[in-house]
Amino acid sequence: MPKRQRTDSEPPTEGPHAQVETVAEAEGGPTAGTVAPPTQSKEVWFEDGNIIIQAQNVQFKVYKAILSQRSQFFADALGPIRNAAPYVYLIWDLMVFGGIPQPANSEATSGGCPVVELRDSPDDLKHVLLALHGEPAYTNVRVPLPFPVIAALVRLGKKTTSSIFGTKAFVGQYAKHIYCPDKTAEDDMIVSAIQLAHECDIQTILPALYYTLVQDTDNPFRGAAHLPPYIVYTCLSGRDKIIRSWHSELYRRLGELGEIHNCIGKPKCKTVGLQIFKKVFSTPLNSVLTTWEGLLQQIPMIGTNWNLAQDLCQVCRERAKANHWASRKGIWDSMPGYFGLPPRLELKDLAI
Repeated sequence: MPKRQRTDSEPPTEGPHAQVETVAEAEGGPTAGTVAPPTQSKEVWFEDGNIIIQAQNVQFKVYKAILSQRSQFFADALGPIRNAAPYVYLIWDLMVFGGIPQPANSEATSGGCPVVELRDSPDDLKHVLLALHGEPAYTNVRVPLPFPVIAALVRLGKKTTSSIFGTKAFVGQYAKHIYCPDKTAEDDMIVSAIQLAHECDIQTILPALYYTLVQDTDNPFRGAAHLPPYIVYTCLSGRDKIIRSWHSELYRRLGELGEIHNCIGKPKCKTVGLQIFKKVFSTPLNSVLTTWEGLLQQIPMIGTNWNLAQDLCQVCRERAKANHWASRKGIWDSMPGYFGLPPRLELKDLAI
């Protein structure tokens, strides 16, 4: 066949003035019409695995039996793949259309293992696969999971129904901060946790997260600029309701001191009760859910080793401690309502 002559309007393809279509082409890389070959995961690649899960351009070689045994989603999705058929299946098609997809590629890859594509983040999928395969760092209940791991388990758990423990870890880890204010998570992590809870419809943890975000009365809403305005308003309104409720409870219950039956120092206990109220009134919001002993530590001392509570008679000291526990429980039970959420027993975790 004769060679077509180049016209003057066409760029030269050879010589010093030759042009290429893309930088990648010039550097010998993949062009716009080609796809870079997938890369193997460094963390999740079992040489004797029998199935490959691919997310974006990263492949994970794992065991089909383990995935099917520990995840109903994978059991259903991987069911059509039998005898290591050399096809690429799209789990997305299984989810959306509910049928068995047709083979997308007739060539075996990675030593005959079938390839299943997931349209998820490779980082998220890595964490889920490691957890399903029993990696100790993911299954040791004595060591808290890092937030990125929990987030991955929760996100994919919502879709795969395989990571209930991810949601439980998420709820459990941040619920601890309610009763251990000295272990409050960093500000940006709390904001990220709130975003994750809304993304995955995890309602049960929202009261704890909202309260943690606003408990610093001197600098509330640290990092909240990354939250939608309606959430910031919800937190602001809830914070005011908590403070009003707490002060009302303090006044009523501490006001009882000196007037209860069997009090042996009524005038003094009455005065001391009001003094404690005035001192506690200005303590940080995280005092709302602390223990009675923890609350007393935040009251300024008189002298070196003396606090106001020691001026109460034994009967009033016991009543004050019991009253504080009742107030603490009442505020905790009412916490969802302060933030415009359903009652605690009606909160649901739709990710489970």
